[in-house]
Amino acid sequence: MFQENKGWANRSVIYLIVISGIIAVFAIALNNITTSHINFAVQFNVYALVSFFSAFIDLVTILIVILKKRFSFTTAWLLLFLGAAALMALAEGLQRLSIHPSAALFWQDLYYVGLSGLPLSFYLFIVSFTGHYKKQFIFLTALLIIAWGVVAFFSGEGLFFTHALPHIHKAPWGYYSLGTIDEEISAAWFSLIYIFGYALLLQYWKNTKNMLLRKQIMTVLLAFFIPFAVAIITSQILPSVLPGVIPPLATLIGAFSGLVIYYSIFRFHLFEIDAQALAQNILATMSEAVIITKPDLTIDSVNNEAARLLGIKPESANSEKLESFFSVESWQYILLKINNQTDEETLSSSDSQYVKSADGKLTPIRISVSSMEAGGERIANIIVASDITEITRSYQELRGSAEKIFNQNNDLTKLEAQLREEKANVEKIVLVRTKALFDAQERLKAADQLKTEFVMLTSHNLRTPLAIAKGYTEIIASKAQLSEEDKPLFDGLRVGLDRLSKIVEDLLTISSIESGAQLALEEVPFGLVIDPLIKESEDLSRTRTDKFVVNQHAGDVRIKANIERLQGALRNVLDNAFKFTENGTIELNTSRSENELIINITDTGIGLDITELPKLFTKFHRAASALNGNYEGKGIGLYLSKLIIEEHGGRISAVSKPNQGSTFTIQIPCI
Repeated sequence: MFQENKGWANRSVIYLIVISGIIAVFAIALNNITTSHINFAVQFNVYALVSFFSAFIDLVTILIVILKKRFSFTTAWLLLFLGAAALMALAEGLQRLSIHPSAALFWQDLYYVGLSGLPLSFYLFIVSFTGHYKKQFIFLTALLIIAWGVVAFFSGEGLFFTHALPHIHKAPWGYYSLGTIDEEISAAWFSLIYIFGYALLLQYWKNTKNMLLRKQIMTVLLAFFIPFAVAIITSQILPSVLPGVIPPLATLIGAFSGLVIYYSIFRFHLFEIDAQALAQNILATMSEAVIITKPDLTIDSVNNEAARLLGIKPESANSEKLESFFSVESWQYILLKINNQTDEETLSSSDSQYVKSADGKLTPIRISVSSMEAGGERIANIIVASDITEITRSYQELRGSAEKIFNQNNDLTKLEAQLREEKANVEKIVLVRTKALFDAQERLKAADQLKTEFVMLTSHNLRTPLAIAKGYTEIIASKAQLSEEDKPLFDGLRVGLDRLSKIVEDLLTISSIESGAQLALEEVPFGLVIDPLIKESEDLSRTRTDKFVVNQHAGDVRIKANIERLQGALRNVLDNAFKFTENGTIELNTSRSENELIINITDTGIGLDITELPKLFTKFHRAASALNGNYEGKGIGLYLSKLIIEEHGGRISAVSKPNQGSTFTIQIPCI
């Protein structure tokens, strides 16, 4: 449980101490002034400036703490400490400026007033800073206050040690007092108080894991420990070893406390961020509702989320009955958990856990309960409730979605079964139709083979009669005397026989290639193949109105070929170019690209429509432009050329545009 400062009680203690200090100062002044004549004459002493500088630092630190609005119960004790230190430093400076012992003794009494306030204000500051509000510390604090009163008011001659002039001595740094047994006892009591305070700081540093708080603790420890150690050394140890040699440095080093506190305020937010502030800020920003109760389960404090969830105001939470906000199951769980009789799974597995706010709104929650103990005694219970409204809604939506998915999955399972059945039917139909297609394909293959055999057989059988007919025509031409009227008829007969013989030979070649007969190829210069064709084309162009152009860039290239058959393929392409060109140009270009011989035959003839190109190299195909123009042809020339070129490992292609001509490209591997 986070402790709350009891404002009126704290202020009363502070006011009591301040008033006591003021009364002590006036009592000393009145006592000294009325009992003896005091000469306050002064003279300059550089050592006094050191004391005044220390007082200035302490007063500036007090001013900064107040201006930065860091004033609280904790800082009040620090301000008392710094005020006492400033009183010590001022009194010491005035003592060092004094010329007469009576004034030095007067200022020394004020010095002791400030000194007596240091350990008590320091210890109470540490108790407040570390949050130690336990009974044992309250008892110890009361004991130390009593001890302080005994030392301050009853040691020596009463009211802060000694007032005897013989104890005042002159030194280069001014008047000072020799140590007495009373002062040593007082120093021992003061040291005991400081040691208790340091023990609390170290325990606080050990228990906290927050790095910022740890840095604050270390600066506070340094601010008070170093001046305490130096004061003991310079005021108690060294004067007994080297009396009158080293001046007391307690006030000078005391300024160190003010400087370190000043640094910690700006660097580590001292008095702005402490353990309680951190805890309150964390609780205020938590998305979970945190309810802190006393051991009897009465509400001690709640954070903002808990106030929202319960529908109450944080400041009025102490008057509410906690049990009324929880469902029966939730409250039973809280009681069991506090008594260590259940675990988290018990609660999270139930659907009846909720909080009922003051306005009757029910909110589903998930609860976590823990206890806070100190010294083996339970001091608080912490109940953390998480609003799971969105989680519950999402769960319900997911459950609805899961049901939809389940139903869809069932539908898909049924659909899958139907698809499997339909697939089986389709596969059966496909199997039947595939078999039918396969049978049809086999029949087509058989028919095509029969056709090929028929053509081959017919062509072979036609070769002999044609050879005889051609022989007889040659005999008749050499022996018979034909009239002028019969010669055209005879020439027509001879031309027809030549054409028929050429068709037969082409058909036989096609049949031979289609049957898979292997053709013997030999390595030859390409010139042996192309030169005779160029000569024929040049002779043909002279009998026509066409122009024949040759551009050979292939060089001395060699190929593997059957000269006669390859010449036949190229001749078919050239004849085609001349056939479909009138008053135009036929161009033959040869070149070499890496391992290929490239032959381009271009004409400016009638051309072809783009739809005709895919069928151009098929058997017995004649283009529509050729049919419309009454051009002679068998429809096998380009098909045969394609077979022969592929037989030589090459390929043939064509591009064409109507009325713009065509270009045939032949590519043959070269050596």
